[in-house]
Amino acid sequence: MSLPPSSVDVPRVTIRDETLLSDNWGRLTRYEIDFRRGDGRIEAQTREVYDRGEGAVILLYDRDRGTVVLTRQFRLPAFMTPGSVTERLHFFIAPYEAGMKISEGGGEEAEGEDIEVLEMTLVEALEMVRSGEIRDAKTIMLLQQVALAGFMDGKS
Repeated sequence: MSLPPSSVDVPRVTIRDETLLSDNWGRLTRYEIDFRRGDGRIEAQTREVYDRGEGAVILLYDRDRGTVVLTRQFRLPAFMTPGSVTERLHFFIAPYEAGMKISEGGGEEAEGEDIEVLEMTLVEALEMVRSGEIRDAKTIMLLQQVALAGFMDGKS
């Protein structure tokens, strides 16, 4: 879709005002913006953006045994929310072997963490996605990537 010729040089979003609402765990800012619609009309809008910075996500897999390692974390739920949260995650996939496990889990108790390590086959983990038992988007994306990339072809 092409834009009307008169609006080509006009930015899609212009920030008119910025108000810091909170600077605790993350930074919450309210923006008053002018939004240029597809037909060229300018519309005043308000958006709140929660800036959480960057994070990292990893999925460990054992090609020989056809297993993956997941962690179950008992904290506040975290969901990726494009459009209102600026958090950018970096996804990693890495191999592991059975002998690398050093504990059953844990976490920082002072921060309310109680992390359980779960090892299962990739097939079992994908079934948990299908059944709705796994609902975390980051975990789903990594499991699908391992399956699509064929890292464990021939393993159940």
